[in-house]
Amino acid sequence: MLTPEEEQELRSKIKKELELKNIQVHEDQLKRKEQYNITIEREKMIQDIILEEEEKFYKSKGYLKYTSHTGHIYWLTPEEFEARSHRKKTKRKRKPQKSEEKSTKLVVDWKYLLAMIIILSGGLTIIFFLIKFIAKIV
Repeated sequence: MLTPEEEQELRSKIKKELELKNIQVHEDQLKRKEQYNITIEREKMIQDIILEEEEKFYKSKGYLKYTSHTGHIYWLTPEEFEARSHRKKTKRKRKPQKSEEKSTKLVVDWKYLLAMIIILSGGLTIIFFLIKFIAKIV
């Protein structure tokens, strides 16, 4: 068994150790975050330099920059660039001419047509008998 003084001393010692450990973990997190940010900045600078040098190189050789619809960048000769640009312009959807426009025709399935005929004939039969019945009464 511990005396109350020893217990209090032990508790304060454990509390101090936990506080130190917490401070150390927090400092480690900050260091890792700073290192990550520095690495990201460095990678971005490297990528920017690569793109800049690539652009200088290809432009000095007379190539033209072509960006596809998916965002990919291609360096093409002027002839290839013109061919792709022409293909891109002519490939667009064109509006259909009046002769090519779809006509809106009502397409009726034979089952529905048969059902409509049965219903109409049944309705006409009922109307016929009602008229006949009313004529007898009057």
